[in-house]
Order: sequence, then C-alpha cells, then structure tokens
Amino acid sequence: MSVVTHGVLGHREPWTVADVEALPDVGDHVRYELLSPGVLTVSPAPGTAPQRVSRVLANLLEDAAHRCGADVEVLEAVNVEHPDGRLTTPDIAVVDGRVADTDPVRYASSAVLLVVEVEPQCGHRTRPDARQRGHKAASQGLPPPE
Repeated sequence: MSVVTHGVLGHREPWTVADVEALPDVGDHVRYELLSPGVLTVSPAPGTAPQRVSRVLANLLEDAAHRCGADVEVLEAVNVEHPDGRLTTPDIAVVDGRVADTDPVRYASSAVLLVVEVEPQCGHRTRPDARQRGHKAASQGLPPPE
C-alpha cells in the first residue's frame, strides 16, 4: 500500500472522488482509494489465493441471497463512496438490488448492506490497510469487514 497526499501525477490539492475516477486505467488492476478524506491510497491487486476465497465467498453469498429472495446484488471490487469524502473498494459488497440495476459507477454507502475484506494467510502478502478499512466501515454504519 502506498499513500499519496499531493504532488504526484501532477496533483496538488487534496484528492477527491472525481480525481480518483479521472485517473487512467493502465490495466494493472491497482486499486485507487481514498481511505482517509483527501489522501490517495494505492494498493496492488490481490493475489491468487485471496481472489479465490473472495470468489467462493461471493458465490455462497449470492446463492444464499437468491434462495431467500433478497433483492440484493453481490459484487466484487466496486467503488463505495462515503459521506465524508472517502472512496473504498471492498473485496465483496452486498448492495441494494434496485441500486445495482441502475449500473452506477460507484455506490453510496447507504446502498451497501455488507462489505467483506479477504486477508491472505499468515506468511503471505498482507494488506496493512485492512484494520483501517474495518474501522472506517464501522464508523459509517457499514458492517465491519470480515
């Protein structure tokens, strides 16, 4: 994880959601987030093992939601915008199905019912921002990441 406050990529002011969305996609699956308002956080794409776990868990959540008739969508790595100016990309988000049907570029945190962050096993690459993500999610009324 790298944190960029300003002066990188020609950017001089605090980062905004619009600034992050304007960054070019260079195809490397890097995640750009605002875990703290105005501060750009850059994280590498998850490794293979966490992606496998994420996909299996997303499939289980999707199946459970379908069986109980919940109007939700289970999505991986979508942007979630928080009222305080943060932009996060949880590994899995369960969102209101009516909002998902509108195909938004990002989801308001009020449309997110559950977020999950997948942590690698001990001895593998870790995400130093995971604890920060959990505390930030809980402070916005979202369930903390699992």
